[in-house]
Amino acid sequence: MKLRSLYQMAALSLMTLVVCLGITSAQLSAASKAWAGGKYKEIRAKLPQKIGGDWSTPTWVQPKDAKGYPVGCGPTAWAIAYGYWSYANGKTRLFNGYDIRSHRASGNSSDPQIYGVMQDVAKDTKTDYYIPKTGVVKGKKSGGTKTKEMCQGIKYAKQVGYNHSRCFRVRGAEYNKFDHVARYLNSGRPVILSMHDDPEREDTRGSINHFVVIEEAVLKQKKVAGKWRDRDVRYVINDGNNSRREITVREKGVNQGKVYSSFSMYFFTVSDKPLPGSADINQEACLEWCQHKSGCKQCSKLPGCGVGYKPLKKFTGAGPDWYACQKRKSYSQASDDHKTACEEWCKDHGNCAKCSEKVGCGMGYKTIKSWTGKGKNWHACQKR
Repeated sequence: MKLRSLYQMAALSLMTLVVCLGITSAQLSAASKAWAGGKYKEIRAKLPQKIGGDWSTPTWVQPKDAKGYPVGCGPTAWAIAYGYWSYANGKTRLFNGYDIRSHRASGNSSDPQIYGVMQDVAKDTKTDYYIPKTGVVKGKKSGGTKTKEMCQGIKYAKQVGYNHSRCFRVRGAEYNKFDHVARYLNSGRPVILSMHDDPEREDTRGSINHFVVIEEAVLKQKKVAGKWRDRDVRYVINDGNNSRREITVREKGVNQGKVYSSFSMYFFTVSDKPLPGSADINQEACLEWCQHKSGCKQCSKLPGCGVGYKPLKKFTGAGPDWYACQKRKSYSQASDDHKTACEEWCKDHGNCAKCSEKVGCGMGYKTIKSWTGKGKNWHACQKR
């Protein structure tokens, strides 16, 4: 067989393999060129402290009671997240001063201190113990927590002295949650997610059947018409069964793997001091951003921020939109700013002879640049 024929067969075999994977060689080539050309980028967020290896949260799993009922993935997720708060954020009263790092991988989490927290949270969240008659866990002893009750797990933090703790539940598909998830993770606050655990099982598709803790988050963006557009979202989760994995919860374009259904997110903060804002997750996001942004004076539900203010940034998602606001400049301030901007620009441009308030710059001059809007207009002038 000729050497050329062997090359053709090899190329055909490679093409068949790629097509069987659901991705054509043309798509792979286009994708690699797009990355190389700077058309894609990733935004990453993660919990700042680790407890061992790649893990940021304890590797605890569900213990069972004397009758063989598991405590439930909901209370387990809360205990795991509280574990991070205890060792990473100094909220040691959550486990009565217990050394979490020394017990970060307690087998089936049957340690009395850990199991006790799970049991207390189970009561607060009204976790139900039963044997399902249908579904994936048919005939198996189970512990189930309703999504509407999960935020009640914050009661435990309040019971041990963190009286100003709070929890926000954000519902809906994974479209407006990433910014909130990234904000929480980067500030050392784990997020609890309710999800559909196996997208390939027809008998459970679309149902909520698992609570997990998010440790890391990744947002993929694509540059379209000069602007970055959100595309794929991935999370690294602690499953609550001694496993850590990355899941995709949103994928635009070519489907290259499993896409897990993301439902409710539970954003909570443990605190014994008053927290700014309490209306909803967007107000909280606005207030946190405003604290560190020069010029931000207040947050408002009004799109225009009200008399004397103008919007700096908009916070959207679940619940009403909120706006970070800055004070509007007075007429004289705006005029002075125009003059200063003109003079600074004129210094850097040799053809600029002066700055003037006169339209047309006056006899013997012509306007080459103007600063307009609120306040007096100022013009950079060039000699004719």
